[in-house]
Amino acid sequence: MNRRIFVILFAVAVSALPGIAQSSKLNGTWKLDNAKSNFGQFPPPASEVDVITVSGSDFKQQVTTANAQGSQTYTRSCSIDGKEVALTPEDPRGHLGAITLSKIKCAWDGSSVVFTEGANLRGSDLTDKLTFSPADDGKTMTMASHITSATINGDRTLVYDASDPSHAMAAPAASASMPPAPSRT
Repeated sequence: MNRRIFVILFAVAVSALPGIAQSSKLNGTWKLDNAKSNFGQFPPPASEVDVITVSGSDFKQQVTTANAQGSQTYTRSCSIDGKEVALTPEDPRGHLGAITLSKIKCAWDGSSVVFTEGANLRGSDLTDKLTFSPADDGKTMTMASHITSATINGDRTLVYDASDPSHAMAAPAASASMPPAPSRT
């Protein structure tokens, strides 16, 4: 009986590890490296700093960006469950600067978070699929973006450097220790 309980606890702990490992490498403060990034047909910002927090199934990206028109701050957030959520105009998750989102969806793809957002831009439906991928060493993160609409079809690859490289080495708060092995008496 004890062995069966141990096997069940071990299986639960092992299945929880991928989510814990994934979130630890995305969590942190990231500074956009314009020289390493490819903005495609889109103008680059003068600067951008993102703070990403993944806690359990909650994803949050706080963006502070500056360009010739000034600076703006916005937050992108969702539940990483693979379910599409329709947003009302009052939903704070739907406001990304000048763009108002109509729907969002987040899902894990290996160690990456894929954030898909939809909006109506000047009468045309627009979809932006953003893939947040941490490097194995936790020192950089890439955000690949594929934007499609009737008037825009483009790709961007933004590369971010960790502001504090030690952040990727910190254990996430949600980590749990393995249950002790049963005694063999």
